[in-house]
Amino acid sequence: MILPNFLIIGAARSGTTTLYSCMQEHPDIFMPGNKRPEPHFFLKEEEYKKGLDYYSEKYFSLWNGEKARGEASTSYLYQSHVARRIHKHLPGVRLIAILRNPVDRAYSNYWITVQNGLDDVSFEEAVGREGERINAPKSEFWRTVQPHAYLDRGYYFKQLKYYLEYFKREQLLILLFDDLRQSPDRVVREVFRFLEVDEGYVPRTLGIVNNKTATPYPPMDPNTRNRLIALFANENRRLSHMIGRDLSCWDE
Repeated sequence: MILPNFLIIGAARSGTTTLYSCMQEHPDIFMPGNKRPEPHFFLKEEEYKKGLDYYSEKYFSLWNGEKARGEASTSYLYQSHVARRIHKHLPGVRLIAILRNPVDRAYSNYWITVQNGLDDVSFEEAVGREGERINAPKSEFWRTVQPHAYLDRGYYFKQLKYYLEYFKREQLLILLFDDLRQSPDRVVREVFRFLEVDEGYVPRTLGIVNNKTATPYPPMDPNTRNRLIALFANENRRLSHMIGRDLSCWDE
């Protein structure tokens, strides 16, 4: 049975597909050929109950001895029970999280959800009704994947705390979307170093952005943006202290 020794756990709409493409090129890293559909093995009940043999065969049967092997499921960061499940089966796994300004992340998440046909209300209505929609989903599928948790997915400090209850801090690499966009070479080297593979390898796709929304979306209403910035202010300060990074740019 071949299991991963690293996981990309999120956050959704934060550059994980771009990072995945660069990592997949590395000769010492194995990842499933296609990022989508994401495995969500430790999240989805119907997948998890099929067991580790199923997970191993479906996603890692083509492993050919690469030092690092893993998968990416951006749902893993958000749902609190996932950290416990991962630790139960993969206590020594290395975890990679990439975080984006939660206001921008929410807006991007909203538009991709609209384009996928899973939302048809305005962004303002969507965030205003978010609690209602999370607590009263239309189906078991929606209860599991929570497609309308636009803001709730942005409480990164709370989500990372779940993981730090089970994993050592050195098992968790926390990256920022802004760094990946501005200095992709530095971020990719940091990931390779974390996985203990050759950090000098330069992927051909370095600097190429993947998984953009199909069409550009309109700018967010400034009043809505200011309200959401205020909403996340305390959470962002706690996160800043946790990861030792200045996140004041997220208040703009």
